[in-house]
Amino acid sequence: MENKIVQILIIDLGSQYTEVIRRSLRYLGFRSIVLKPEESLHWARQNNPKGIILSGGSASVYDLEAPKISTELLHLDIPILGICFGMQWLAYVQDQSSVHHVLEGKSYGSVEINFSENQKSRLFENLKEKIIAWSSHGDSVKDVPEGFRITATSKGGMVIEAIENEAKKLWAVQFHPEVNQTEDENIILKNFAKIFVVA
Repeated sequence: MENKIVQILIIDLGSQYTEVIRRSLRYLGFRSIVLKPEESLHWARQNNPKGIILSGGSASVYDLEAPKISTELLHLDIPILGICFGMQWLAYVQDQSSVHHVLEGKSYGSVEINFSENQKSRLFENLKEKIIAWSSHGDSVKDVPEGFRITATSKGGMVIEAIENEAKKLWAVQFHPEVNQTEDENIILKNFAKIFVVA
């Protein structure tokens, strides 16, 4: 269903899939704009978007050359969905020891995602208990920051694939829900937009 009022800010953190996020949202009937991190805070303050998506990216959040995202975005009371690098950044700004670069945290290709059986996240409504998703990252979140809960894992629970803090309107996934290789039929992006952004 098309909703011309909804505006979602996509912050481009260097992912090759950023435009895929925008196209997927347009297919679902939601308007969005893609901006660089340095432009995003001013634009968000001026335009009051209904939601923000942090894209993936090839950098490590702890590197000096990593994209610089203003933490002021976290205080605008706007729902945020972090994808890949976006998830790592959301964890890192809460607790800098939460992100690590280790062999078992790496993932390139298809991965089986297992959603938490108890109190399944609303972000994953209408999905099966497991899906195959596309993953492309060298770092991962090793410890969930205070106030967050783990909502999905992979590799027998060894890798955290999704976290959330609904009270702070923060959701994050390590895999890429925007690409065709993720077998969710755009349900995750649709849930974020319809449940948290439009509500």
